[in-house]
Amino acid sequence: MLEEDVVDVVDETDIKVVAEIQHDEPEEVELIEEPVISVPKPAMPPAPALPDPPAQGLIPADASAPPPINRPVICHSCSSRFEIASGNTSANCPVCDERIVL
Repeated sequence: MLEEDVVDVVDETDIKVVAEIQHDEPEEVELIEEPVISVPKPAMPPAPALPDPPAQGLIPADASAPPPINRPVICHSCSSRFEIASGNTSANCPVCDERIVL
């Protein structure tokens, strides 16, 4: 159970913060200049050649249209439209339960 309405009170005696700052001696920093050495990047291999895209409106000869997954069916009893898998030879109408032989 979470207690969201509980507030912990922190007194000055609970946490002791000590900060010691000494400004007696300035901090010395020595700068060293070194020559920059550049590392050569390895050469990338050439990209493989891509085939030319077919002309607009033309379908390649080896590309055949995929077979339809579903085929539309119209029930003769109630005129409802639905789809069934293309391999089925019969179906039942989902509206009126009429058996439809394809």
